[in-house]
Amino acid sequence: MEYLCLLVIIYMVLRLASSQIPPGPPVIAGPQFQVLNSQITLTCTSARGNPTPTVKWFFDRTEITTGIYTTTAGTAVTASLTFTATKNYHLEVLECQVENGVLQNPLSTTKYIEVQFLPESPTLTGPSTLTPGQQGRWTCISANGYPAGVMTIKIKIIILSLLLSLHLQVY
Repeated sequence: MEYLCLLVIIYMVLRLASSQIPPGPPVIAGPQFQVLNSQITLTCTSARGNPTPTVKWFFDRTEITTGIYTTTAGTAVTASLTFTATKNYHLEVLECQVENGVLQNPLSTTKYIEVQFLPESPTLTGPSTLTPGQQGRWTCISANGYPAGVMTIKIKIIILSLLLSLHLQVY
């Protein structure tokens, strides 16, 4: 009888141990580029695990608890994170962790976000008038903006070209 009890206990321990499956590696899906102040949704999926894995999102090493919706389909668990793309998220890293107690440490993956936004209005500094033969230097400054903008200065020479064409017609 003692052998039978021992055999049943060993069988139950082995059966319990064999039914525990570590979570699958997390996979993040969603856009990397986002326009400032628009809604963004990222999903993190772990394809398997027994017991069912817990999926958590982190920003700046702090767990995110709002804007998360978790679904389970078969053995896959997906946690969707929805948030507003502000400058705080620009070039920052979001982390997804999955764990179910089978592994010693959670599995994780990361994704960085690029928030696109307009630069500040340009300012042009320099002389407002020049006399013939005088040189002038103008500086155009615009800060921030992502991706970096292309700056162009357009100088109108309408009067000069009109005078040149009149002068040529006289001869």
